[in-house]
Amino acid sequence: MKKKRATKKTAETIGDIACATGKGLFAGLAGTAAMTIVQMIEMKIMERPGSTVPADGLEKVMPLKAPEKKEEKMKLAQMTHFAYGTAWGIPLGLMDQAGISIVPASATHFSAVWGTAMIMLPAQDLAPRVSEWDRKTIMLDAMHHAVYASVAGLTYHAISGKSRERKRRFASFGTVSNTLFNILGLISLSKLKKPAKKIDLRSTAEWVKKNNHKPKLKWKRGFMN
Repeated sequence: MKKKRATKKTAETIGDIACATGKGLFAGLAGTAAMTIVQMIEMKIMERPGSTVPADGLEKVMPLKAPEKKEEKMKLAQMTHFAYGTAWGIPLGLMDQAGISIVPASATHFSAVWGTAMIMLPAQDLAPRVSEWDRKTIMLDAMHHAVYASVAGLTYHAISGKSRERKRRFASFGTVSNTLFNILGLISLSKLKKPAKKIDLRSTAEWVKKNNHKPKLKWKRGFMN
């Protein structure tokens, strides 16, 4: 009898984790979509082209070669961007299952996503070190990731069946934080057009073009063809 109860409890736990993971993936997709829209607006204001960094990063960690045509490479970059952002929604589900409350979970999620990007991209020679960025560029990058984290968190808790009070509280938090980061980002955009001593968004593209090394893969050449 005890064995049956333990088995049932284990199955329920696995089911809860699977359900939370699915909600997290959906929330990650929503956050990525919101972040992409904000990035498109920013690129239009800054008059800069889209980035192929996601495709370049995929080429460095997977046994494949990115398309040489710019249009095809941009499509791969966009697909990679959405897949990566969607996958980052999983921690929201895991933190929910661990009993972490809404605001700390969202703050932790933002720190993890943004911190990983700031460490991983320079490590793969896909961007300069953060110490070489100007302050306004860092603020703008923070805004993009804050939009992602706040929308992903709001979406997760909107579909997770929490109480109305908790939903209302998080909706207020998400709206205020999102508005704040967008205001800061727009202020930064007006400043970014001025010359900066350090590397800004425009010169980052030139830096990547000059310094982007061949993929650091241990795979055989046969897989790359």
